[in-house]
Formats: sequence, structure tokens, C-alpha cells
Amino acid sequence: MKYIFVHGLGQNASSWDGTINLCGLSLGAILALNYTIDNPSKVKSLILIGGQYKMPKLILSFQNVIFKCLPNKVFAKMGLSKNQIIQLTKSMLDLDFSTQIADVVCPTMIIYGEKDKANKKAAQELASAISEAQLEMIEGAGHEVNTQAPTQLGHIISKYV
Repeated sequence: MKYIFVHGLGQNASSWDGTINLCGLSLGAILALNYTIDNPSKVKSLILIGGQYKMPKLILSFQNVIFKCLPNKVFAKMGLSKNQIIQLTKSMLDLDFSTQIADVVCPTMIIYGEKDKANKKAAQELASAISEAQLEMIEGAGHEVNTQAPTQLGHIISKYV
């Protein structure tokens, strides 16, 4: 599901500033959370899907070992090289927004897939730490709820926005 905001005659993109909703999945959720913490006045509402607020170092380190074993062609469809992906995940190892989560004051929807064991606890903790947060679990979905349960995700997002 896509949301496209088209402004009217005599308006411009900033005409939508009062309704802007920031949504991210996985790494996108981490970036969306970071942006919201750094720019609280620019985000009216937030949707975080399968994200973390404190990087699980063991999982990221293990993921990097796997990445090193994979052929370069696997990474081509991501738009980054194998080395760039590995460097990105290494750079994230020390990310920790624990002390800043309470600073998120906009309405926030936290979503995770029922089978996404790696992110379930973080989703619950985020929902507890953010004062205006709601928590939703999508049954039968794993980490990539946008591809595994797009209709369910669309219904949750449309209820929220």
C-alpha cells in the first residue's frame, strides 16, 4: 500500500507538513526512529516495523559472518556492494537509543510479525517506553511483514493514519 500526497494549486510540498507520517521497516525503522529523535518537530506520527532501538551485537556480528560467505551477486539487487553492506552493519553495532526513546512524543505505531522472534522484545519495550505508542502484532508473519502480510499491514496502517 502506498500513500501519495498531492498538493493543490497554490500549495507546495510543505502544505502536507501537518500530516506527514514517517514509516520504516527493519533498518528503515531504525533510521525513522533516529530521525524522529533528532527532529521531533518534523514528525507528526511514526510507524516502526520490526525495528530495534539498541542493536543486538551478537545477531549483527553473526549476520556479518553470513554476509562474508555470500557471493557478491546476492547484494547487487540491494543497490549496495557486499562491502558496503558489511560496513553498514558494522557501523550500526554501537547504536543505542535507550536513553532517547522517551523523547519520542508523537503518536507511534509499533508493529511486529508474530514469527519475528528477534524483534518482538524490542517492539514491546519500545511500546512501553514511548508515551504515545500502540503495539500491533501481525499473525503468521515474520520479519518482512510488508511482503509476508501486506493486506494485514495495510489495514493496520490505514486504521492508524
